[in-house]
Amino acid sequence: MTFVKSRTHSGSKRRISLPDIAPLAGVLLLFVSFFLLGHFHNPTDEVVASEHLPSSSTWHCKLADYHQVVISLTAKNQLAFSVTSPAIQTAAIKAVALQHHVSLTSTQLVELAKIPLLRINVESLPYYLQQPVSRRNSPSQLNKMSLLDEKELVECIGKAREFANTSTHGPMRIAVRIDSEAKMSAVNHLTALLEGQGPNRVDLVTQLAQMQR
Repeated sequence: MTFVKSRTHSGSKRRISLPDIAPLAGVLLLFVSFFLLGHFHNPTDEVVASEHLPSSSTWHCKLADYHQVVISLTAKNQLAFSVTSPAIQTAAIKAVALQHHVSLTSTQLVELAKIPLLRINVESLPYYLQQPVSRRNSPSQLNKMSLLDEKELVECIGKAREFANTSTHGPMRIAVRIDSEAKMSAVNHLTALLEGQGPNRVDLVTQLAQMQR
């Protein structure tokens, strides 16, 4: 299995004097407002924030568009599952829930299609989806539910790849978002777990290191 680095953002640092920045104050204000709205309106979209990813100085070229299963591993050894195709993600989670005899109402299925990722056990889905969006991922609510375990993670990966192969989406790649503070033993364990799913490539998501000049 080959690990391929992929980056999340890039940038370079440059010193700017006060006179340089003054004429751009209005533009900078609009930029900051856009950044806050675009990146922090829903902090639960990623359980491993981009700034917590390992750094890399390697650039890469994206050769083709394809959907990915994205597996997250936090510093506390918590897992999360998502797919870059919302339709495949919803179908995979629903199928795994049915395998565990978890039935969802029509209203809950609508809410299921809106969640950015799965970080809880499917048995907890009915309770999770009936909570207000603003409270679902609060520590007090998550403490009432079981987190996603390895068995259901593997099942979700299998279903996602199955749905991708039977649709027009083509092969499903796998990417991992690993907190840079995660224990190496947990990383090795996740690697072995993914190797058991038979992929010949896994993308490691990193943040591009800031370049000094």
